[in-house]
Amino acid sequence: MNSPDKKGAARSVQQSQKGQQSAELEEIRNTLDSHQMAMKGYKDELVLVLDKLAVIEEHLITLQHPLLPKSVETTFRNLEVAEANLELIDLQVTPLDFKRPSIAIPGGQPFKLFVALKMTGTARMAQERFACRIAVFAKQLGSGIRVKVGEADKMVDQPGSVQACLTGKALSNGTYRFEIQTAATIPGNSAPYVARVEDGLINVY
Repeated sequence: MNSPDKKGAARSVQQSQKGQQSAELEEIRNTLDSHQMAMKGYKDELVLVLDKLAVIEEHLITLQHPLLPKSVETTFRNLEVAEANLELIDLQVTPLDFKRPSIAIPGGQPFKLFVALKMTGTARMAQERFACRIAVFAKQLGSGIRVKVGEADKMVDQPGSVQACLTGKALSNGTYRFEIQTAATIPGNSAPYVARVEDGLINVY
């Protein structure tokens, strides 16, 4: 039989081991907290850098981009076109396996894309329904590579509002800025109305 002294010594050793384990766990928690704070700082810095890149790209587009995008120029090369105003109300990107939108999607895989737009420019746009083709492009920051990710034909409801759900074409790794183009056919007008807007960033990993 074990003597009381031996039992007490065993309990003391167990308590010492538990205390040491608790101290080690606390140290691990503190280390994880420190890493999480550092990662948050890196993410905040990344957001600031992406915002600065977007501003620089907007300035470059203003200096270099033609009045009408090439795709619209090609489509309506032999037709007179009129400019409309295009406002991006909402843009959401969702990986196929996700239910909620995200600012990052896996590369090499299609994705779900939702856009809500409002077109203005003529009184008829606020009074009548009209046909509109929506094309969405993704331009990679840095390289300037521009990829058409989706297209849809929709009827625009009063007052010039339209929504579209597309399946976006898979993109390679990088950070992209979206460009939306529209070409609308207004009843009673022979010339189509075209418009373009850029907004929203997505990181492809």
